[in-house]
Amino acid sequence: MLKYNYSILSAAMLTLPFFIFSSIAGDLCDKLSKSKLIVFFKAAELAILCIGCYAVFAQSVYLMLATIFLLGTHSAFLSPLKLSILPEYIDDQSLMRANSYFEIGIFSAIIFGEVSANLLFAHDTYGLHLLFAVITTISALGFLASLYLPQTIPKNPRLRLNYNLIMGNLDIIRKTRHSRVVYLCILGISWFWLVSSIVVNEIPILINVSINAAPSVLTFVLVVFGVGISVGSLLCSRLLNNKIEATYVPLAAFGIAFFLYDLATVIHATSTAESALSLSAFLNTFMYQRIVFDFFCIGALGGLYHVPLYTLMVHESDPKHRARTIACHNIISTGFMIAGSLLNFTLARVFGGNPAYTLAFVALIFAWLSLYISQIMPYGILQTALRFVFRRVYSAQVSGMDNFYAAKNEKLVIIANHTSWLDALFLSAFLPDRLTFALNSSMQQHWLIRFFIKLNNVYVVDHAQPMALRGLIERVKEGEKIVIFPENLPTVTGALMKIYESPALIAMKAGAKILPIYLSGLQSSLFSRMKYKPNYQFFTPVSIRIFPAESIVTDQTANNRRERQQAGDFLYRLMTNVCYEDHKFPGTLFESLVHAVKTQSTGPRFNDITRQPLTYRQLLMRVFILRLALSKPLKSNNNVGLLLPTALPTAIAFFSLQS
Repeated sequence: MLKYNYSILSAAMLTLPFFIFSSIAGDLCDKLSKSKLIVFFKAAELAILCIGCYAVFAQSVYLMLATIFLLGTHSAFLSPLKLSILPEYIDDQSLMRANSYFEIGIFSAIIFGEVSANLLFAHDTYGLHLLFAVITTISALGFLASLYLPQTIPKNPRLRLNYNLIMGNLDIIRKTRHSRVVYLCILGISWFWLVSSIVVNEIPILINVSINAAPSVLTFVLVVFGVGISVGSLLCSRLLNNKIEATYVPLAAFGIAFFLYDLATVIHATSTAESALSLSAFLNTFMYQRIVFDFFCIGALGGLYHVPLYTLMVHESDPKHRARTIACHNIISTGFMIAGSLLNFTLARVFGGNPAYTLAFVALIFAWLSLYISQIMPYGILQTALRFVFRRVYSAQVSGMDNFYAAKNEKLVIIANHTSWLDALFLSAFLPDRLTFALNSSMQQHWLIRFFIKLNNVYVVDHAQPMALRGLIERVKEGEKIVIFPENLPTVTGALMKIYESPALIAMKAGAKILPIYLSGLQSSLFSRMKYKPNYQFFTPVSIRIFPAESIVTDQTANNRRERQQAGDFLYRLMTNVCYEDHKFPGTLFESLVHAVKTQSTGPRFNDITRQPLTYRQLLMRVFILRLALSKPLKSNNNVGLLLPTALPTAIAFFSLQS
């Protein structure tokens, strides 16, 4: 009983500092240099471990509890530091990968500590000495590594420290709630830690009591669980392609709920062994192999679940208040973990200590969480589904995404050519941010556009209203990224149609850059407005090419009418340039003709005054026939003059000489 009371007291000493010191820790991390603070707290960590070693050898329980409290305090201060310093060292494109490696390191260290403690404590004579030597050595190496951290500058040096700890906690929670994305990420992570605290508490009961396995089995299961988290973290970075999104979080939550329920089903159907199972006997039984597989999948999906939420939380938080945002996460997550421990205690009393029923109940909780996350993040799920469909059905390819990320933090007006009714859906699926689309009011009549409006941020522009563009200009000034099709309606020719100057005016008035995008392929699809579709395919291959953002350059001394004309000319040149760059073929004129024969459909292409048109294939056939006729007489002559009228024989002769 005394041992049980000390266990509860130790847990309280470890978690209490997160409630007491999180607010002041966040303030300090935002006010001072993070790299210097890390050096200080790593030195403090080494001192605390020395006190702990002395407490164990002196058999002083109170000093041990004090050491645990100091370690909790150390973690409360170091946690905001280590997460908030990452964006200061790396760019956004590497943040997801860095967080993946970060989580792998944390959970690998936890598993390594569990395994090392079990192995070293088994040694009666020198086990405790070796354990303390390993701990202090690792801490000393961490302190030495902190000395080589690049220096960082304070993000908010004028911040006033709030020494009222209770009001400080309430204040940072209140400020964090202003950002809906950040607050939802914190709640999602906290729910994960609530469920994780229950699962971690149930693992020893499951292995040691329900199955009656040897301690080596518990160590093996913990290692498998840690490896699963590492695999999930790496998989997260690979699947998202280092994009900061929470796309797969709802799917991971559903997966965790499924495997938790499967684990509960296996445990319910498994009987307790009469004697302690060895590791080899455990792995030779199918039901126990299924338990190992479930733990691995729960760990992998756990990594896929919480790594994007951590990254999104860090990325979306204000750099001047980033450490306090993480401190807010520590407070709420700690509260949820305590609630999870209390819930686990209650469930153990209700279900008579049967872990199968407890895990089944937790699976239901996570299933409900999955549904809730799916409701608060429907756009991410829809974007993933559309991206998958477009890549499989239309073989969609995107190039130049680096140009988008290079201009991501600037005010942007995104323009694109209009090839079909699917253009807006393709752009919303493949561009990483949630954008606002400015669409012509006359386009609302098409059923695809009505479906699109229900799922995206759409600003309907009525060109009959003289103040229609003012709202768009204000949105761009506020940092919102607007997508506009300068042609207003999809093309009916396959080429660029009349280009309206309104996107250039919006960018000029808002002081924004223009990011051009060129789409090709959809003009030959079922959803285009062209009556005669060259190379028609039901699912034609689609390419999206993103070009560098450009600033509008106009004469500042010109009047409004002249400035508007210059902006329109700039937009026209920009659209024609990207069209030329996308269609530019790296070869000779004859190679271009052969490429056109392969890619274009049948139908008359060449005509003259005789009104006897030729298709591409007919022209190419005549070119090869004339080439055979001219090859001998022109074999020794390098210079040839061609004097023929502007008729089809001229084109045939010209391409014959080029071949």
